[in-house]
Amino acid sequence: MTTDEKIALYETNIENIEAMLAGVATNNVEEYKINGRELKKYSIPDLVQLANYFQNKLTSLKMKSRPRKVLTRFV
Repeated sequence: MTTDEKIALYETNIENIEAMLAGVATNNVEEYKINGRELKKYSIPDLVQLANYFQNKLTSLKMKSRPRKVLTRFV
């Protein structure tokens, strides 16, 4: 997976998590079982932590992909 693809994926993940936090998302299911009929949803602190994780990854990738300047000073 290229850096651009990872950046796009992380941005999409952050948008989805923010939608869940806003109550707009259709599915914030963390886990479910069919025969046992169990359903678990993400808690708000878990969603915030997950959004922060993806934001940190996104920032890290963007910082790596931008060109660096090297400043020199001659005395």
